[in-house]
Amino acid sequence: MAIEGPLSELSVHDVFQLLDLSRKTGILTLTSNRAGESGVVHFDRGQVIGASKKGEDATPRVGNILLRAGKVTEGELRRAREIQLEQPDRRFGEILVEMGSIRPEDLREALRFQIEETVHALLKWEEGYFSFVELEDSPDPGRLVRIRAESLLMESARRVDEWTTIAQKVPDARVIPALAPLDESRGAPVVDLRPEEWEVLAEIDGRRNLTEIATTLGVSEFDVAKTVFGLVTTGIVEVVDAPSRGEVSRAGHELTLTEAHRLLEDGQAARARVLLDELERDAPQVPQVFLLSGRVYMAQRRYRAALEAFSRAVELDPLSAQAQRCLGFAAVHAGDLDRAIEAWMNCLRLSGSAATADARVARVLAAARVLQVELAREEQVLT
Repeated sequence: MAIEGPLSELSVHDVFQLLDLSRKTGILTLTSNRAGESGVVHFDRGQVIGASKKGEDATPRVGNILLRAGKVTEGELRRAREIQLEQPDRRFGEILVEMGSIRPEDLREALRFQIEETVHALLKWEEGYFSFVELEDSPDPGRLVRIRAESLLMESARRVDEWTTIAQKVPDARVIPALAPLDESRGAPVVDLRPEEWEVLAEIDGRRNLTEIATTLGVSEFDVAKTVFGLVTTGIVEVVDAPSRGEVSRAGHELTLTEAHRLLEDGQAARARVLLDELERDAPQVPQVFLLSGRVYMAQRRYRAALEAFSRAVELDPLSAQAQRCLGFAAVHAGDLDRAIEAWMNCLRLSGSAATADARVARVLAAARVLQVELAREEQVLT
């Protein structure tokens, strides 16, 4: 059975309540009206066993959560990522357990936090579309965590009540906190903070919003907002206007792209691959992400994957001569000569007056056409 409709008619809260009361098993997909934002929640007999979210404030990563909790080191996370690159079907958390870096109960705690924060974010959506597909068996029987939907709804309601007070000084998680200027007439404020408040204060730089600080610390946006509310109230911190969501995301994506490009140039394709896997999920509409992703796949000699990445880049930016050029070389390596010729022809057509910069493309295109003719002749001989 499929249940679907707009969130304006049946809220996310109502959908969860319906699935909880009817003890449904299946997959709930949510799509926001904001481009690139979506969420998926797995239910098993009314209980939530998994949740993920794509978009600018995507699902908190298990690695960050465990790092923040002091359960793993940066080195252990890097090693786990390398293993996952070699064995992509394995779950990241399970690799850490097998490595002996964490205990199974540490992983369960991190997964529970991940699910809770994702669901609380999804429950805020008021516009969009939902679709639930019922299944006979659990969509993910190996999951380690099961949370009653009712308890998630109750916690969400509590947060909404507290946000009413917090919002008086901290409107939402997109605002940017900054250290307040010192009022010399009043003297320096007396600072008596708990350890978790010091951690938040140490991350406040006047550039990052609450979502980014929460991601860095591996804690919930709600907890960061509560702490900032207290810091604002005591005059230690002030809230400045937030840039648009697009500006924030673009800045973060550009920094990550720059780092991935540096890693590729340094011969560290595997590490660049990890960053680009995250970017492909978080910025699925940015052609430069897939262009660089294809280059990394080429460096790893994963030509079919490179072909798919360059094809996506061309799909997103059909007028990019560079994407067409790269697509051609990937196609040759993947054994698709016809597609290579088509891509290189498009590259030269799009280059226009810059044709001299694509002299190599012109040469390989001419050679490819000769090879294409000879292959066709050989086929006639053989038939």
